[in-house]
Amino acid sequence: MNPLIPDPANIPSLPPASPVERFLLEEPLPVIVLLMVLGVVVSVVLLQRHKLLPAAGAAGAAAFMAVVVFLVARQVETTRERLSELATRLVAATTGFDEPELTTLLYEDVRVTGRAIPEIESREALITVGRQTLARYNIVGQVEILEIRAGLDNEVTARTQLRIRATPGVTNVPTASWWQITWQKDAGRWVATKVEALWIQGAG
Repeated sequence: MNPLIPDPANIPSLPPASPVERFLLEEPLPVIVLLMVLGVVVSVVLLQRHKLLPAAGAAGAAAFMAVVVFLVARQVETTRERLSELATRLVAATTGFDEPELTTLLYEDVRVTGRAIPEIESREALITVGRQTLARYNIVGQVEILEIRAGLDNEVTARTQLRIRATPGVTNVPTASWWQITWQKDAGRWVATKVEALWIQGAG
């Protein structure tokens, strides 16, 4: 088995986005391409029938709809996209040990758990550990997010999953891992209530 790919049973599935949200707001390229192709096909058929104005109208309408879909997708940020951004910020704040950012993103009673890592049960304890070890000895080193997923369990609870490759400063040896972050909407903003190591290369 590839050591960079965990047992799928160790990575729980996330609730999927609705097709409308996914293909109109998050991944609009297939819809845009489809609209343009349909516009070209309809225009060609009409031109073959010598209907110049309808052909031009079909092409223009398809192009207009494609532009609208593109602009809407650019302007509207879905909750899943917002959570993915927050997860990315949390990784960056952990890597660079940004205390103010960690304080903003982490719930007061955040819990850090998982195989092969020490359990931590508060934001204060996590920041203390970071201050005493991570920042001082460059344990985290360089971190690259290889994949990120997000799913909403309900209106106030959500999860993000990240596949990460970290190169600790003390060993300079890359290590892959999967992490799950549980988010809760508190006073109108999302905060991380649990950070769980789902799989760590070499630890299972």
